[in-house]
Amino acid sequence: MTPPDRAYRRARRRDRRVYRAAHPVLLALLAATRTRPAVRLGSTVLVHDADACRHVLTRVPLDRNAEGSTGGAARAALSGTGTRGLLFDQEGGGHRETRRGLADGLGAAGVERLRPVWRAVLDRRLGPLAEPGGTVDLVAVAHEVAGATVCALLDVDADPRAVASAASDAAAAAVRDHLPGPRRPGDDATEAARRLRTLLAAEGRDDGALRAMLATAAVATTVAALPRAVAWCADAGLWRDAAAD
Repeated sequence: MTPPDRAYRRARRRDRRVYRAAHPVLLALLAATRTRPAVRLGSTVLVHDADACRHVLTRVPLDRNAEGSTGGAARAALSGTGTRGLLFDQEGGGHRETRRGLADGLGAAGVERLRPVWRAVLDRRLGPLAEPGGTVDLVAVAHEVAGATVCALLDVDADPRAVASAASDAAAAAVRDHLPGPRRPGDDATEAARRLRTLLAAEGRDDGALRAMLATAAVATTVAALPRAVAWCADAGLWRDAAAD
């Protein structure tokens, strides 16, 4: 069922407001430079032209460990904690080998295995919505869904909410490490990553850093995407389609 144009526009407006609030400077720069194929601002390059973007993505060598990159942030926070790579900081054969090692857990079969885990959390946490005027804290639900899924994926017996909280703290600390300005007490990314690894520790394994990296990525993605998806369904009248899926 295609949502009415008015409902779809309402959903899109809300989604864009949220996105603009999260990235005000970046989106303002993109809007101001959109008539130019590419613009360099210090060490940052804004690319608008499709061919230029394709060239950058496919032809320009990238340093996955560069300062400010995802791999660089992961390596800075997790270096010396395991003998294996962190996926985002790997290239070539090492990157492919790590991806193959994760395929079982993240492929179609892995998703089917994990589905009952997050469905159980949703069934329990969304119960109040069955009552008139019932409400739920969707951010808290998203955190628990993400934490429970990570625990099942990594075969860890830990409190899902504690895992999600530690992963969120590790991600936030890693980002703050790359921002200018004074550091607040407790902002150290290495310490935040250590707390997460402690929760995910598994006897006889040497991939603690990779497990922490996967947990951080999974929690950050779920916590960002789930409330956004719910808002789209509510504003655009997509609940019937969502129920069918």
